[in-house]
Amino acid sequence: MSKSLLTELVHDDCWRMFTADRSKIETFADDPAFEQAFLSAYEALSESLAAVLRHHAFLLIQPDCLAKRMAGRCLTFVEQHGFRPVATVRVRLDPAIVSGLWFYQSQSSTPDSNTIGDLVCGRSDSLLVVLRDEAPEPDVPGSLRLTRLKGPARPERRTAGHLRTLIEAQGPLVVLVHTSDEPLDMIRESAIICGPSAGDLYSAMTGPVPDDARTRLIAHIDALYRETEAHDLDSAAALARLRDTLTAVGRDARGAQAARRLLSTLDTVGAGDGVLDWQPFANDLHSVGIDPGSWDPVLIGSRYVQLDVASVPRRFAVAHPEPPELVCKSQTARSEGTA
Repeated sequence: MSKSLLTELVHDDCWRMFTADRSKIETFADDPAFEQAFLSAYEALSESLAAVLRHHAFLLIQPDCLAKRMAGRCLTFVEQHGFRPVATVRVRLDPAIVSGLWFYQSQSSTPDSNTIGDLVCGRSDSLLVVLRDEAPEPDVPGSLRLTRLKGPARPERRTAGHLRTLIEAQGPLVVLVHTSDEPLDMIRESAIICGPSAGDLYSAMTGPVPDDARTRLIAHIDALYRETEAHDLDSAAALARLRDTLTAVGRDARGAQAARRLLSTLDTVGAGDGVLDWQPFANDLHSVGIDPGSWDPVLIGSRYVQLDVASVPRRFAVAHPEPPELVCKSQTARSEGTA
């Protein structure tokens, strides 16, 4: 059933309800896992599948966003742009989920880049928020509208009106939030993140918005704030802190050699004379008693490792037109109950 439905989508204009890129649905249709995800979505929503998805979006609030205490700003931003929280699920982005989510993008990423991504996403639980688009644009699905408002991973490609600018995402690996680009991606990514429980997300989309949906989201944010350590996520400050730590470690003969290598590496990459080779760097950090998966080393890695394989282009890129002016009254606005 699912295969015939997918075949129909590929060979007639119905695919345009799910994606603007025909090659994407052709690629996904060859993936047995997506075939099953599509079947489950269709069983949940039947002929209304496309219409329901186009009026909703997913916002993934990641561990870096929680560490920087920016989840409240995210909520303020989406609400002021016409999105309303419907449901929130607390999830853990383990390496298998991260690999699945960014499978197509990771094909053009270096192993070091993918390792840093795993470390960022694995720092704590994340929050997957289902949003209803109550200010839709003609012919633009809510997921794509939110993705464009979110902004690109690279800071130099953003404007002041993007969410990632507002929440000070340094990028391109520490980006704080993720959105599913199109309805087709919502089907695929909900199955990867939630597995069989993805059906609960579809159920939430079809009913009225619960009176306590926003309150529950805030409660999840507050709980994760209590469980996680706050961090400035400033890579320049992280570099300075790590230098100071290594200088102190270097005074102990037991760690002096590794500390000197690490300081030399930081000098080299900081001067722009090379890229950071993550594994030897992580090994040396571990040898002097520093957790390479802690925020400061991860931030340095995100800034200095080689990100992409030059000969491999990115797949399924989304266009990011300049967003409307930011409507938030203050960039320091906080949602009730959040820091």
